[in-house]
Amino acid sequence: MQYTIIGNTELPDPTDSIREKCYADETFPIEIPINFKNLALEKAKTLAIDRTQAQKSRDGTHGKSQSPESIYFEVEISNPYYSGPSSVTIYDTSKDGMGGLGKEQNAKNENDPNKVILHFSPKSAATYNCLLILKSIDRTDIRVIEIMMIAIPQMIKAQLEFVVPARGTVTQEIPIVNNSERDWLVKANLTKSAKDKNGAFGINAQEMQVKRKTTNNFLLTFKPYWTCEIDEKLVLNNATTNEIYEYDLKGIGEEPLAEDHIILNCQARQTTIHNFEIKNSSEKQQNYRVETDLNNVTGAENFKVKPKENYKYPLSITPILGGVYTGSITFYDSEDRFIWYTVEVRTESPKPEKTLELKSYVRKAVG
Repeated sequence: MQYTIIGNTELPDPTDSIREKCYADETFPIEIPINFKNLALEKAKTLAIDRTQAQKSRDGTHGKSQSPESIYFEVEISNPYYSGPSSVTIYDTSKDGMGGLGKEQNAKNENDPNKVILHFSPKSAATYNCLLILKSIDRTDIRVIEIMMIAIPQMIKAQLEFVVPARGTVTQEIPIVNNSERDWLVKANLTKSAKDKNGAFGINAQEMQVKRKTTNNFLLTFKPYWTCEIDEKLVLNNATTNEIYEYDLKGIGEEPLAEDHIILNCQARQTTIHNFEIKNSSEKQQNYRVETDLNNVTGAENFKVKPKENYKYPLSITPILGGVYTGSITFYDSEDRFIWYTVEVRTESPKPEKTLELKSYVRKAVG
């Protein structure tokens, strides 16, 4: 009777697994430490020694074999986007002296011989799997290291600067153009500044789905409560493609514009009253003082407005002469923030009190 035995050898299980991220279109170095001892191999040797201990005792041999000072490996790399040495020698660093020749061969490893340096050069954003295979000359020591590199697109950076008067608003559309065949999920993260106590910067959504072959917009707003200079950061992360867009934001709040231009039609020597609306949008009561360069006006110099309430401030105007006059009125709160209006007073001349009829001869004065 005859038997044919066919055996298929496979690579051993990976002894280590490495996972890293890097940007696409750049070369990324990977340092892989190599343990001098192959623990799985040592375990198998120990088991074999235990099984043959009796036989070795009869032969007069010892149960332990002498460990080498160095091991030479041939190096195989399974993925063409990875590059590295064709061979490497590792040393038992627990022993004195590692062999001058071996040191020279591994000089590129920055004086640390027990490691392999690979270079990963992705061409586009994707996941790249690779097996690093080390084979000793006698093929008794074979090691496999599993490598997974995730190449992400280069971070796209931009700067946006907003200049707007206090209490004004400006909105910037940030378009997300999806020309791919997949839907995208884009997340927004707005990093607040310590100076931004009133939420000057705002974004319309924390995340947004952009359908394939469409465009959607994030809306970034800047609404300064008062004069300020704020630096913040907006990061848009495409969770589908791993693309990252980073925006450095600079917001400048300037002194406010006039709330309104008030036109008052008046009659000379008659009093006209106009109410100016004052909004206290703060969380505390404000004490206001009033300043104006208008002539012939009367009104309270100070008044109070409760939190989140409006107040109508009455101003009485009694022009003396006819004509057109311009000026302004300003209301300062407890923190010297102000609201102001421009005012145009159009005054008709007063009606005559009576009519005097004069008669005289030519070239003769009237007495």
